Amino acid sequence: MKKPTDDLIILIKSLTANEQGNFKKFVKRHSETDNIYLRLFETIQAQEAYNEAELKKMFKDLAVHKQHLYEVILQSMMSFSMTLTSVNSILDRNMFYAKLLGRKGLITQALKVIRKSLKIAESNESHDTIGLLLGLEIDTLMHQATPEKIWYIATTLHPKMELAYQRIMNIDAVLAEQKKLGYILECKAQGKPCVEFIKYVNLAFLEDPANALTERAEHFRQMNLCWYYEISENYERSFEAAKLNLRFNEKLHKKHFPKRGHIYLQSLVDFIRNALRINRLKEAQKALDILISLPHISHVYDLMKETNHVIFNQQIYWKQGKIKDGYVFSKDFLEKFQWVDNVASLPLELFTIQAQHAVLAFLHGELKEAYLTAQKLYELNKEIKKVDGDLHAALLTILIQAELKNFGVLKSITRSVRRKHLLRAKNNMPALGKFLNVMDKYSGVSFAGMNELLKPQNDIVLFNIFSLSDWIRSKVNE
Repeated sequence: MKKPTDDLIILIKSLTANEQGNFKKFVKRHSETDNIYLRLFETIQAQEAYNEAELKKMFKDLAVHKQHLYEVILQSMMSFSMTLTSVNSILDRNMFYAKLLGRKGLITQALKVIRKSLKIAESNESHDTIGLLLGLEIDTLMHQATPEKIWYIATTLHPKMELAYQRIMNIDAVLAEQKKLGYILECKAQGKPCVEFIKYVNLAFLEDPANALTERAEHFRQMNLCWYYEISENYERSFEAAKLNLRFNEKLHKKHFPKRGHIYLQSLVDFIRNALRINRLKEAQKALDILISLPHISHVYDLMKETNHVIFNQQIYWKQGKIKDGYVFSKDFLEKFQWVDNVASLPLELFTIQAQHAVLAFLHGELKEAYLTAQKLYELNKEIKKVDGDLHAALLTILIQAELKNFGVLKSITRSVRRKHLLRAKNNMPALGKFLNVMDKYSGVSFAGMNELLKPQNDIVLFNIFSLSDWIRSKVNE
């Protein structure tokens, strides 16, 4: 059972370096004498594991101080948020200022802040904030109600507010369909039978462009269609949906750069992924050239560009039969990449790059490097608990160990993987379970019979380029 103390520890450990620095400045600014909250904060932060007994020796009335520390940290975070320059932070701050000015009777100044914020919110399609700001403008005007102001509220502000909330409801309806699709994709990634739940997605709603009232809603409507057809394995339709979404976002990207940069990048990624599924290599390569030439926006944006560029190049090399070129290309990237100690901060795309490199190394005949790459991926996935990647890495490790005829190691891996994953949920990667059972039984003596066990509905496709059933079929036919 979680204790109140757990919340304080989680809060302290979750603070970024900037938030920690701001907290220390905040408490020093509000205390001229010895600050017990700062000492308690630094003591808890320095502990590898929380030790209540040790703290009780150092601080009297520890329970009271912990509660006050929790509140002071929240106050410092609120103070810190007032200095941020993101659109949401600016709008939140301006709404606070407008309310404060209104309460002090500075109506004209409050209205200036509100109307300036409305322009920002409208340019960013922040319809929920637009509704709140219009409501705040009405409340502020009512402090000095006159017939003219009441007429303005009734004929101008109320219709605008109703439109804003109508748009909020519309984007919520589109995002509700996206959540359904997201749940199905998550289940699919964990190997659980869930594709039949796609019947609960409102396809008729998504297919009608009239159901998107804003540019943002239209982007998500088209993206949802792409996901729907991907889940349904109708890849021609998913490719066409991705192409339409790319064209739509290309126009908006030129119009609104850099504001819609991340959305345009995601639409390029979706298009390339779907083009590769149906072997439209020229179109995929053309889009990939556009992707890597996109101008700088932020570090996160650049990292997403670079990692997806590598992922898709690996797959293009594979599909063109240029295994050696693909192997050299991905090896060069992994050798140059700057690894960090905190693996949880690494982009998920990096794990896909490693997995695909292991496959390319395996197919190129570099079996030891393939094994070491898969083993590294396996260990990283264990550290950050990426279940689907963990299973993929474990399976690839098993395949390579079988190829190397390391049957002792193979038995050990199969036992540990089965214990860790397959006993946890009946439907978790059923094909992997059958594969492991056969590997245990035959220990590499024979691959015969495996292909029968891996029926099409249980087929595992690793990273969209490595088919387990095809690999086993080739072993059976050797």
